[in-house]
Amino acid sequence: MYPLPGDVGAVLFDLDGLLIDSEPLWARAEATVVEARGGRLTHEDRLATIGRSVDASLAIYAERLGMPAASIGDLRAELLHTVRRLVATEGQIRPGAAELVDRLADRLPLAVASNSDGEIVALALERIGLGGRFAAVVSAENVARPKPAPDVYLEACRRLGVAPSAALGFEDSPAGIDALHGAGAAAVGVRADGPFGLDAADVVIDSLEDVLDWVESA
Repeated sequence: MYPLPGDVGAVLFDLDGLLIDSEPLWARAEATVVEARGGRLTHEDRLATIGRSVDASLAIYAERLGMPAASIGDLRAELLHTVRRLVATEGQIRPGAAELVDRLADRLPLAVASNSDGEIVALALERIGLGGRFAAVVSAENVARPKPAPDVYLEACRRLGVAPSAALGFEDSPAGIDALHGAGAAAVGVRADGPFGLDAADVVIDSLEDVLDWVESA
């Protein structure tokens, strides 16, 4: 169990893989795009792209497939079309996410900061019943650089009116933890189902459910 520090002024959440169990959906969509062009999505590809932006991931795939950079726009449109369909019909909330947001919403300002496009973020939050629950929602389209750069978290803190040093963020990928630390925020790594270590986080937990007991009694 992880007790939230008493001086926390805001709580920041990643989206994919943390609030919504969407990483398998992204993997299926990416595999569809890659395989349609004669390639194969490997385990190493997923490790290289989880937590990265859509464009960064597609650049990796395009290079491996021998496709010109100019083709990334078409790949992007196809990928996002598939992801929207999967999220809208199959997206499921992660354990503890709804309960944690419920218990914190009246006590602290909350924000979502995601590498996904704003349309996907909004769709995902509505799908899992968390639409309208956050004081700020920042997507990759709102900043110059995606995670692992700190921009999305800096912008989230700016919109909340909170110094990053007073914010606590939850992330399930090394890129996201780097983004939180780069912004100056504390980072809680949530193992979820990710196939990588989160040792760079200030603390690592198995699930968002791990903080519920403390939040209930605080």
